Amino acid sequence: MTTFLRNDTGVVPAFQDNTLGVFEYERAMAWVDIAAMEPQPMARRFEVYGERGSAILLEPFEPGHIIRLCLTEAADGYTQGEQMVPFTGISRQGLYELELASLVRVLKGEHGPDRSLDHELLVQETLLRGTGLIAG
Repeated sequence: MTTFLRNDTGVVPAFQDNTLGVFEYERAMAWVDIAAMEPQPMARRFEVYGERGSAILLEPFEPGHIIRLCLTEAADGYTQGEQMVPFTGISRQGLYELELASLVRVLKGEHGPDRSLDHELLVQETLLRGTGLIAG
């Protein structure tokens, strides 16, 4: 992971207001960027690009309702080329409620955690690496 943590506005001196984290994999790259100085409404995007196509969640992000899907060839019921794929989005509050309901089921012993402890540890370590608090 390579990170760029900058303070470009100077509004809050200790606040990193313009940041980028680049994740490198054997055959892929991913990046997360945050620019706090972006004027309202702040853009939020989820984009995936691959050898055979791309998928972009169009705004509004939460709840999302449409994915712009572009495929080099037809696959899984989707046609070649560009298409708008509607779906039923869930609000941020709705997602919180689903997470809470799942936690309650775990605490009652009705099912195991949604993610393993190894996964949770990896997520937290990745966040700390991205902020420069631990090496890696």
